[in-house]
Amino acid sequence: MKVFGITIGSGDPAPLMLGAQPAVNLLPGEVLAARKSRGVRRGIVAAAIVLIVSAGGGTAAAKLQALAAEVELAFAEAQTVELLARQAEFADVLAVEAEIEARQAAREVATGTEIDWRSVIDGIVATLPEGATLVNVTAEGSSPMAGHAQPVAPLQGARVATVTFTVRSTAMLPDVVDALEGLPGFVDAQVPTQTVTPEEGIVDSTFVVHLDEGAYTNRFPPTVQAQPESGQPAAGAEGSTDAEASGEEGQQ
Repeated sequence: MKVFGITIGSGDPAPLMLGAQPAVNLLPGEVLAARKSRGVRRGIVAAAIVLIVSAGGGTAAAKLQALAAEVELAFAEAQTVELLARQAEFADVLAVEAEIEARQAAREVATGTEIDWRSVIDGIVATLPEGATLVNVTAEGSSPMAGHAQPVAPLQGARVATVTFTVRSTAMLPDVVDALEGLPGFVDAQVPTQTVTPEEGIVDSTFVVHLDEGAYTNRFPPTVQAQPESGQPAAGAEGSTDAEASGEEGQQ
């Protein structure tokens, strides 16, 4: 019902309630809508305040973490400076140790391809039968700067040295190739070429033997620093422990 252009109540008739006091809502709809919108605005403002507080807390936490990282970095830099200062006190010792290591490395490289040719020749002579004479020997090996020429044929083994020698005898030498297999680092031996002089009854047999890394002498193998076994104190620590024990017994 409208009175002076104002809607009183709702369009539908209110249910009849026995014993209730009569009430009429005379406020216009615009006032009720304003009240509802005011509540919505308050909720939005509260949510914005919560977001601002949360963002501020996150920023503070990030700044705190950054400050802690800067403190740790400064502490680590101070330790580094202190260690460098202590290391400078032993600069002479470190220089001597570095020079020793450099010379050891140079020695290992220089002797890494070393072969005891005297031992190889003695081994070859030991394979010759009685009456045979070693006429000449030619040896080619690797060096620290260049490797030995490798075979082209796929069935031939890798080698680091080649020994070519000639044996003079009065007969063929069929068993020498098999006997050469006992040489250190033996890879293979080519079928010997033979030159026969019937007038003098002399046979010159030329052998070609290939050797691998097993022929190296390894006089100066790479040095490996021994590490103390777990559970066993170092020599200095053991000595100090014994000294402390002796001191305690003297005090008692």
